[in-house]
Amino acid sequence: HLDPPTRRGALGYWVSSAHAGRGVARRAAAVAAEFGFRELALCRIEIIVLLDNHASHRVALALGALRECDARHRKGQPRTR
Repeated sequence: HLDPPTRRGALGYWVSSAHAGRGVARRAAAVAAEFGFRELALCRIEIIVLLDNHASHRVALALGALRECDARHRKGQPRTR
């Protein structure tokens, strides 16, 4: 998701279990974030992760993201698979 007026974007990632644990999400998310900041001139990229998705939390932390809050019942929150 991109919001050009506020120069914000959202970054999401999903990797099939057959390929999990190989750094695929981390590398792809790093490329996407770099593109967002450098090419799209975003000033903020948000990563929204379900509370119990520990692998996605590790990816976000590896990218240098800061945990800001637990946003329960967030409007527009992504649905689980």
